[in-house]
Amino acid sequence: MYSSESPGITVALALLSVPLWLLCSYGLPANLMLRQRSGPVAADMDGSWFLWVVGTQSLATVTAVFAAEPGGEEFAAPAVALWGIGVLLYLMLATLVTLRLLTVPSSPDSLNPSYWIYMGATAITVLAGSTIVVLPGDIPVVRATASVVAGLTYLLWAFGVWWVPLLVIFGLWRHVVHRVPVRYEAGLWSIVFPLGMYSVASTHFGHAARLPLLVTIGEIDAAVAGFAWLAAAMAMTAAGVGYLRRARADSATMGG
Repeated sequence: MYSSESPGITVALALLSVPLWLLCSYGLPANLMLRQRSGPVAADMDGSWFLWVVGTQSLATVTAVFAAEPGGEEFAAPAVALWGIGVLLYLMLATLVTLRLLTVPSSPDSLNPSYWIYMGATAITVLAGSTIVVLPGDIPVVRATASVVAGLTYLLWAFGVWWVPLLVIFGLWRHVVHRVPVRYEAGLWSIVFPLGMYSVASTHFGHAARLPLLVTIGEIDAAVAGFAWLAAAMAMTAAGVGYLRRARADSATMGG
């Protein structure tokens, strides 16, 4: 987000994100669509594909923050446009990923933690929308789209909440039914990010739309996200310590 103490750093990071977003938005899809392949791309889709949406809505959020600054009204139109693109990308990817879940047999390996980004993409879309709806109402693009942005933002917030129990069921199916050991993997952070983002998004949109219930949910989720972060950090530390011990034991064995 924008920092009044270090505006230069914020602007520099925002400018750096533009070419990266263009690469992800056009280069990767073009490569997937045009290259030769032996099977359908949809068979390999998982929750990580929603990073396409996350990147777009991140750019929409920072653009909306610039629009809120004095003299930054010209950023409002690009912010709304990026938000709209992100929403349509989410709807497209949600359809494709859901079809993949329904048509391709699932395995414990395929239902990995990356599917939590499914919900995280809605969360950052809600955050971007809440940043737009609080922009001054006399900006033409805000006046023309405020009700649409606010309405879709609330619907996406609700859809994200609906996904949480299903994602929990995925985890239980993987670890309880199929007895996959619960151990550290980098994908665990794919659970931490959506939980934290949903806390921030719920709180911001609750204040913007004057919905106290969303603020309360955001505050509760902040505690859940904090616990998830702590658990993932402890698991990562334990895994790192275990790796170092094994490496030292292997080195001592080879040296002996």
